[in-house]
Amino acid sequence: MYREDRIKNDIVSNKKLQTEFKEYIDKTKGQGKYDCVLLYSGGKDSSYMLYLLKEKYDLNVLSVNVENGLEPPVTHENIENGIKIFDVDNITVRPENDLLKRIYRQKILDTEGKSFGESICHTCQKLIVSTGLNIAAKKNIPLVIAAYSSDQKEMAEWAIKNLSNSWVPNILYSKNFSEEDRSYYWNPKKYESIPRLFFPLIYGSTSIKHIINILEKKKLNTRKKLSYLYTNCHMGWLTIFLDLYTNNYCLYLRQIFNQIRDEKISRLKWSIFKPAGCWLIKHRLFKGKEIKKALDHIDLSLNDIVK
Repeated sequence: MYREDRIKNDIVSNKKLQTEFKEYIDKTKGQGKYDCVLLYSGGKDSSYMLYLLKEKYDLNVLSVNVENGLEPPVTHENIENGIKIFDVDNITVRPENDLLKRIYRQKILDTEGKSFGESICHTCQKLIVSTGLNIAAKKNIPLVIAAYSSDQKEMAEWAIKNLSNSWVPNILYSKNFSEEDRSYYWNPKKYESIPRLFFPLIYGSTSIKHIINILEKKKLNTRKKLSYLYTNCHMGWLTIFLDLYTNNYCLYLRQIFNQIRDEKISRLKWSIFKPAGCWLIKHRLFKGKEIKKALDHIDLSLNDIVK
């Protein structure tokens, strides 16, 4: 009954979202050089969203990607391919003065028993979406799109609900951060008009297999190089490791359970992979190089974090 109600609610929400999205596109399309900003990470979801915006909705897209210095090379390859294949302009943003590095370092040192994944990834995602909103507001682009999946629904709904509020995290008001640092985060008081923010995939039922098949046909990349196992940033792997190492907890297991419940992924496959994968990551036998790169990037060792 729970699964049936969940699916029914998502279908209703998806229809409402798609209708609202299409109506807003029809209302604003063609009013300026760009119809929308797409936050483009180079992963399968944002690449698929770029395909939809260009080929289903026929929009003039400005691609925006934010670099934290910890992206695997394949994401740069995917972004370059996507820009070329779908013929879009792109802006790459690299926050100055090691802002993200300083945020990661302080967040990790101040987590104190909380989830490293939730603490760090949510702060980073707020900065990424803020970047798209700031660019859109400055260029009078009416729409910002993030390709969050159903697993990120909670964050997407928070962002939409708080679009009229400042997103500057509390830690950025400490002495270690400046007004320039805070300016990277969304603050609607700086602008006369606020762009709309949409997450068109959060209630979607499109299978991962279908998304990858489309992208392979478009020659964006191979199935292997579109997997999150290869596109996830090194900081993401570090937070997974730290949560498993310190609390035997993984933020993403909840997302996996939801996908199993909704029959989007194989229960049998993940009943085997989950414990094996967690054990391998916890002992740094899987993604150990990426974990070390992230620690080195923020000038910390495991002894600095786990006392």
